[in-house]
Amino acid sequence: DRERRFLFANRHFAEQRGVSPDKVVGHTTAEILGAETAAWIAERTQRVLDHGEIVTYERLATFPNGEQHWYHVKAVPHLDPSGAVIGMCVVGHDVSELKSAQALLEDKERQLRQVIDSLPSPMCYVDADGLYRYVNNAFLEYIGLAAELVDRRRELLARCRDRLRARARDLVRSGRAGLDL
Repeated sequence: DRERRFLFANRHFAEQRGVSPDKVVGHTTAEILGAETAAWIAERTQRVLDHGEIVTYERLATFPNGEQHWYHVKAVPHLDPSGAVIGMCVVGHDVSELKSAQALLEDKERQLRQVIDSLPSPMCYVDADGLYRYVNNAFLEYIGLAAELVDRRRELLARCRDRLRARARDLVRSGRAGLDL
């Protein structure tokens, strides 16, 4: 409700907190989740109560048994027949496995970038729209950009797009495209 009291709690939500659903209903988020967590959630969901907006967020939840799980949460307004916001309905979905897979993928991408950056040959990835999505250090040097500008690759590639396209056309015409430059 508008005072952030639980009007319903499913069995899974309650059991994760070591209680039954009837021990959750009627209590505030601060009483069930703790003051710090309730304040964090309130910051993100106040727009639901004030303006009837739908809000989504992700948060790491720590349970009484010490387990931690990532949740993707969606809060939608609960309206009375006249359309006034009288509370919110909140649904959380455990995305811990997805977060773990994303972290693993990011680590593999970082490792791949390290390998590609260590290669002496210029390498780049150009998407179907002709946008340069990734280049290695040797490629930057090849087109005349200093290695110390590596952290600004995306910005530099956008500024050098025409020069890069012209160089790629020249390589294709010369028959050297795809060869070690």
